[in-house]
Amino acid sequence: MKIRHILILCLTLFGINSFGHEQIVHEAITVNAAESAFDNSPGYAGFLNMISTDIPLSGVNSGTNSMRIGSFDEDYTLKLDPIGGNRSLNHFYDPINKIGLSDRGFPFTPKLLGRDSFTWGSISNEPTVPYGWPINKIGTYNIWSWQNARYYEWLGLTATNQSDRQTNLAKMFQSVGQVMHLLQDTSQPQHVRNEQHLDQDPLFKRDLRSRSAIEDYGRDHSTNLNYTHGMLDWSGAGFTQLKDFWDRDKLRANGASALNADLNGGADTLGLAEFCNGNFIGQRAVYAEFFPNHNDIHYFAFPSLAYTTQPQLKPNRLWETAQHGDITLESFKHGTRLYISKLSGAGVPVTYHSALSYLIAEHPGKSSGLPILTIADDNVLQDYHDWLIPKAVEYSAGLLDYFFRGTMDVSVIGYDTNSQQYTTQIVNTSPQDFSGGSFYLLLETNGVRTVESNGLSGILGSGASMNMTFSGPWPTNQYKLYLVYQGTIGVTDGTNALDPVDAGIGIAAARLWFNETKTYNYEPYLTDFDPALQPGATITTNLESDDFGFTPTAGNYEVKVILASFDDTGTIGDLSCHQIDSSACIDSTNYTMPDEITDTIVPVGNVTVVGNRLSVPVTANDDPVCATQIGWRNITITWRAWLGQ
Repeated sequence: MKIRHILILCLTLFGINSFGHEQIVHEAITVNAAESAFDNSPGYAGFLNMISTDIPLSGVNSGTNSMRIGSFDEDYTLKLDPIGGNRSLNHFYDPINKIGLSDRGFPFTPKLLGRDSFTWGSISNEPTVPYGWPINKIGTYNIWSWQNARYYEWLGLTATNQSDRQTNLAKMFQSVGQVMHLLQDTSQPQHVRNEQHLDQDPLFKRDLRSRSAIEDYGRDHSTNLNYTHGMLDWSGAGFTQLKDFWDRDKLRANGASALNADLNGGADTLGLAEFCNGNFIGQRAVYAEFFPNHNDIHYFAFPSLAYTTQPQLKPNRLWETAQHGDITLESFKHGTRLYISKLSGAGVPVTYHSALSYLIAEHPGKSSGLPILTIADDNVLQDYHDWLIPKAVEYSAGLLDYFFRGTMDVSVIGYDTNSQQYTTQIVNTSPQDFSGGSFYLLLETNGVRTVESNGLSGILGSGASMNMTFSGPWPTNQYKLYLVYQGTIGVTDGTNALDPVDAGIGIAAARLWFNETKTYNYEPYLTDFDPALQPGATITTNLESDDFGFTPTAGNYEVKVILASFDDTGTIGDLSCHQIDSSACIDSTNYTMPDEITDTIVPVGNVTVVGNRLSVPVTANDDPVCATQIGWRNITITWRAWLGQ
């Protein structure tokens, strides 16, 4: 037995296979997470729409496809990635001991083989562990980290030429995809419990006993896994930095109470590595009771047999205390197996948490030297994936939302033709404050961008607004205007960055609106307005904006009804008002509260361009049973347009 293990570990010196979920599973998690973020993250969806002239929303050149590629490429070996080396050595994160992979297997003593996945994925150009060839090639490093992504994002927005912007935006999305891969790997129990699981010996390509049953199951069932769309509400959970997605240090500090509190969500939500480490076991890093030596690298306090249906292996009682389950053998024969179920009391309950071996089930008093339990069982692996794959999607979507958390609304509210300066109103619509850094006005014509900057002094708080001036010529329709903020997003004590990884390099970007808000007052009585009108009459007309100074083009404008109060009913375009007082109108002397439309975008098909103005149709209808007014009390509309085709 010892000779076999020595052979296996020696063979690892000749090459490294990938660790983590199978690449096809990573791709599926990433694509589903991107869909979820697009549906639930205004920041992510808004960014995609803003850059759509450089990177399409869908297709082979889309941001989603670049992220998919990144989630695949993160498993590359030295042969495929001579810059990054054997990347999968850096795909482990132990949230209790705060280390990456150090498991070298029997008979070798533990030694750090790779960076922990958070460090590897967050720091620009992070070097690999200097272990030496052939495991790690000295001088390899990571160019696809979070901080690298920010650098590519900056160039993707500010580069002069469109081709350079497209190249760097693709790199940004690929980097985000590779960081998502690292976070997704923390939903694989072996990756958070320091358990090396080489798939094959590199020389003969034979399967090894350490091969990951979890990953084999995921590969074989990749099209049937539960990729439920959800997005982690990281802000509501109190996440303030990238590392929180991995580890909030709650499990190490609070043990079972942290696992139980996580069930409530909100501020008690654990990082994904903590959730996985505390609730699930690996193939060798199993229950705490199996490791009397607490210094063993595979010892973790949770999960514990104390919170299962099988707290002790007592002779002749296994059939009474263990969970039963049906299985199908490789011979296609059906049978019944005994399982350990994880109960509530220390995290999530899992029906099939591990399977007992046949010999132990039949001869519980003769367990010495026999393998006692395994997770290499379809019922167990199905339960594990049902819990962990949706978590991976949820946290990956939340990570996307966090990357694009910088949002703002920017309007041109004035232009001085003498000094050729824009006055802009900037509203921080992010959930966090902007601190320091600078704002950059980008003027684009025929695909070429120029940059004007203005520094931010102090803080622009979440929800706060400020005016800022920039130099530039009054543009015509061939221009596009963007504003980019680069600096710290999220501060504590008014000065320090909440997220040290993102300090000074967070980005928010927006197209500039030319913006006006107008209120239209009109409230005739039937007899005063037109004696020919009778109860039940209808009035139809059009409402127009002021002159924008340029001709709004299709897709580059928006009309929002802030408030429209009708008597008795009415429409603006296809928008119909709703009654704000449901009491019936008894007769013509009984006053009824008007109907309203509030905070609603007018469908773009209802908006027409008249010269340099925008126009929408409005209709008011009289209820002949109610009081005699017809028309509207007031209508307040915000008209917005931006430049460019």
